[in-house]
Amino acid sequence: KTTCSLLEGTGKTSAAGACPTFSNPDAMGYYRTFWPKSSIAALVRKLGDASPGTRVAALADAWAQVRSGKLGGDVLLREVLPAMDRETDRHVIERLENVLYELAETVDEPTWPSFAAYVRARLAPHLARLDRKAKLDDDEKLLRRSLLQADVALGEDDAMAKKLDAVAKKFAAGDKTIDADYGQVATEIAARFQTPAALQKAVETAATPPAHALALHAASGVTTPEAARAQLEWMLTPAVKLQDVRSILWPLASHHATRHYV
Repeated sequence: KTTCSLLEGTGKTSAAGACPTFSNPDAMGYYRTFWPKSSIAALVRKLGDASPGTRVAALADAWAQVRSGKLGGDVLLREVLPAMDRETDRHVIERLENVLYELAETVDEPTWPSFAAYVRARLAPHLARLDRKAKLDDDEKLLRRSLLQADVALGEDDAMAKKLDAVAKKFAAGDKTIDADYGQVATEIAARFQTPAALQKAVETAATPPAHALALHAASGVTTPEAARAQLEWMLTPAVKLQDVRSILWPLASHHATRHYV
């Protein structure tokens, strides 16, 4: 019979090799590891030699340490997250994106432009690497989708938004040179910049569940106070199903530009 042992109290375990080292390889243990500030630089340098699972765990541990107040946010921003610029594994990069989304919830309005620039700097190497590839595999397509969404939503990358709007228009016109996955994510992101009335109509007339989900995502992605108020008022009408309210309310409450109006 499988058993689970609970370790309590304090103890000391010795392992061969030079310190510092990763004490939870591949995140096999159900525990967090706290890094001494003096060891951060050395640990970050060794990240490239660790497995993807270990890198995910290390990033999650560093963020947990910041949230608990045991590691300064400046160390995370200056040393840990920039170390992910050379990362290529989708799961590690998506964990980086998650950290950035969670960080966004703590950023006030005066600091937001600097934070957005920081986000763009962290995502740019990954977007550039994918852009250089002639053909993406399924993992890379999934990564491109999440990177583009974060770049526009958190990084407020106007140049990228305009580029995706142009891609979406070509895709809608039947341009066969546009990869289907790229065209769909471009359409999803570009749709957010339509008028509230157009976004509402897209939700109400969606013919399939995927189209409905896509339209809901776009409708909740508005970024101006006027559009946010329009969507909130519409959300409380019979035109919106009760199960869809959360899909509209939560994104509006989370985005820095609209959360003050929710």
